[in-house]
Parts: sequence; C-alpha cells; structure tokens
Amino acid sequence: MGRIFYLSAVAILAILASSHEVSAAGYSAFTLYSDVCLHQESGDLLGTRLGLLRMVDDTYAFYQLAEGWPGEPQIVKLDEDQLKKSRIDFQASQDGKRFSVQGRIAGNTIVLTAGGLRDHDEKILRLKKVALPERVPYCR
Repeated sequence: MGRIFYLSAVAILAILASSHEVSAAGYSAFTLYSDVCLHQESGDLLGTRLGLLRMVDDTYAFYQLAEGWPGEPQIVKLDEDQLKKSRIDFQASQDGKRFSVQGRIAGNTIVLTAGGLRDHDEKILRLKKVALPERVPYCR
C-alpha cells in the first residue's frame, strides 16, 4: 500500500512538473527543495524533500524523509498567512510520531529550524531548490 501511494504521488508530481504554466504570482505550480543524496557505498538515499504545491485555492507542502529509501510522502495544507511572511509551519508524522516542521523560505533555499532529517549537531537544515526532474547527487 505504501509503495503504491508513493508511486502515485511521484506520478502526480511528474505530471505537475511537466506543466510549463506559471501563476499570476510568477512562480511555478510545484517547486521542490531537497538535500537528498545517494550514499555511494551503500546505495542508500538520505535526506529531506520539501515541495510547495501551489493550487488555485491553497498551497500544500509535499514532505518526505529518506533514510535508506524514501519514506511515505505526506501532503499538508499550508497556512497562507505564514507563507506571505515566507514562513513554513506544519505538523508531520513518521513511525507514528508527530512533529513540527518549521522554517522560512529564503530565495532558492528553505531553511528548516525544526523537522527534516539531520545530523544530531545540526541546528538548521538548508534545502536547496532543485530542478525537475530531480537528479540526486552523491553524499559528501
């Protein structure tokens, strides 16, 4: 079930990414920010993906963590008032645990202060804007 949902979500995002329409505000319908990388030795995918899906009525976050393999994606409605201030704040879950994902949009980067897959000593997580289709680099 989870794999089917994942593949369905990826197919929907691929269709959206292929659209060349731009909204009146000047941004595309789907923008992906990511630090996902491929571990060269193990072949594991590691990192966080956060996409902004702008629809006519609302904006949604596409949120996914990868630890070995991409986890089940989550789609959450975002608060438009927060977005106007370039802020992101929503609840996500993984392995039955709920947590906050918080940060700000800064140019071509989303800076997360809460949530996301990070090393234990990282206080902030920078997700860079990614061109679609996504090309996953090797981890450093």
